[in-house]
Amino acid sequence: MLQHISLSLDDKLKKQNLGYYNQSIAKSQLDNFRKSLDDFIKNINILANDRQQREESLKLKIRDLLTSTFYNNDQIDILRNIDLAILNKEI
Repeated sequence: MLQHISLSLDDKLKKQNLGYYNQSIAKSQLDNFRKSLDDFIKNINILANDRQQREESLKLKIRDLLTSTFYNNDQIDILRNIDLAILNKEI
């Protein structure tokens, strides 16, 4: 089954707009992402060791990571049956 997922992912990557690969990123954005990712991993490890924590607590940490990095101008919310959908504010 993992092989099927891998093939599907490869197909999707091949269809991506090449313009995304040419986007530059500022060092400050990369540094911010690195710090946010480190914080996220620490928080997830703490939550993973606490059996009282629920799935919702983990989702909130993922949302925090997304909003503190590249999606701070977008709204991250639940859309129908999708947890943590990234929504365009104009929609």
